[in-house]
Amino acid sequence: MGSLANTVAFESNKTDFEDTSIQRLIIGEEINFVLNNWIRYSSIPRGWIDEFNKMITSYVRIYIYVYICLKIDFVCILKWENVKQAKDFKVLKVFSGHSKSITNVKFSINATKVVSSSYDKTIQLLDITSNEVIQIFQGHLLGVNSARFSPDGTMIVSCSDDRTVRLWDVQSGKEVKELQGHLNCVTNAEFSPDGQMIVSSSYDQTVRLWDAKSGEQIKSLRGHSNGVCDAQFSPDGQMIASTSFDKTIVIWNVKLRIMTHQLKGHFGCVMTAQFSPDCCFVVSCSSDNTIRIWDVQSGNEVKILKGHTRTVSDVKYFPHGQTIVSCSMDNTIRCWDVEFGQEMHTLQGHSHWVTKIDTSEDGKIVSSSRDQTIRLWS
Repeated sequence: MGSLANTVAFESNKTDFEDTSIQRLIIGEEINFVLNNWIRYSSIPRGWIDEFNKMITSYVRIYIYVYICLKIDFVCILKWENVKQAKDFKVLKVFSGHSKSITNVKFSINATKVVSSSYDKTIQLLDITSNEVIQIFQGHLLGVNSARFSPDGTMIVSCSDDRTVRLWDVQSGKEVKELQGHLNCVTNAEFSPDGQMIVSSSYDQTVRLWDAKSGEQIKSLRGHSNGVCDAQFSPDGQMIASTSFDKTIVIWNVKLRIMTHQLKGHFGCVMTAQFSPDCCFVVSCSSDNTIRIWDVQSGNEVKILKGHTRTVSDVKYFPHGQTIVSCSMDNTIRCWDVEFGQEMHTLQGHSHWVTKIDTSEDGKIVSSSRDQTIRLWS
C-alpha cells in the first residue's frame, strides 16, 4: 500500500485534476477569456503602452499554460506512483483434488466456495474455509470445460467435450437437466444475471440461448466463421460477448437476438471477452499474447495491454472496474491498471498453464491450472 503522505497528496489533487483533458480545456478557456479581454482593452490607442501590453500578454499566456501542464502532469505521476504501490497479491491456499488438468474455476456469490471443472470429467464444489470438497458432480462423458453457479447459488451449469450442457443441484449433487443441441464440444455455459436463461458457446460455430427452467433451446446465434471459444452475458443481461478462432469478438443484443458489433483487431484466436461492470467496455484476450479493451457503443479498440509472453487464456475485471486480472500459458497471473493500461503486479506460483481466473467482491483471486491445482490469492 502507498504511504500516507502519497495518499493525502493524491486525494487533495484528484478532485481538481481527475480528468486531465477536460481540466486543460476548461482552464484554457478561462485564461483565453481573461487575456482576450485584456488584449481588447489594451488595443485602445495609447501609444507605446499598447504594444507593451500585447508583449506582456503573450509571455503571461505561455507561462500560465506551462504551469498548468506541469501541475497536471505531476498529479498524473503521483497517481501512477500510488497505483504501483497498490495491493500485492500472495498465495493464501493451494487446493489439489482433480486428477487431470483443471479447466475452470469460479467463486460462489459470497466467495466462501468455488466450483471447478476438469478433464477428469468431474465438477467439484470446494469450501475454501474448511479446505474440504463438499460435492463431486459426475455425469459428463468427456472432459468438462466450464462450471458456474446460478445467480442464487442453488444450481451449477456445466459444459463438456461430450457436446452437452448440464444443470446440477448444489445441495444434492444430482443432475437436474441435460441440454442437447450443439454439434461439437461446448466451450462455455453460464446463467443470465436474472437466472432465466443460459448462454452456451461451441466449436460448432454457434452461440445458443436456452430457457433455464425448461431446458429448451430459445435461439441459435450464428455470426462466427470458426469455432466459438466463449460467450458471456453483460452484467445487465442485455448483451452477450462471444469470441472465436476467427479472431473476432461479436456483441449480441439479447432481446433482439441480433449481432450489433463485430470487433476486429486481434491477430490470433480470441480466448474470452468480458464486459466491464458498467457495461461500457469489453476486455478480451488472445493467442496473440495481448489484452485489448473495446468501447461497446462504438466498437472501437481503446487500449492494448502487453506483457504476457504466451497465449492469454482468461481476463477479468475486478468488481470496482479499475483493475483487470489476466492469466496465461506463460504460467503467470497479471494485474493491470485500467486507466493507465500498465501492468501492476505479476503473480507466480503455478507450474503449468494457468487456464482460468475469477475475482471476488472482497478483492481475492482464484486460479486454475493444468498443474492440477487451484490457488487462492489475496
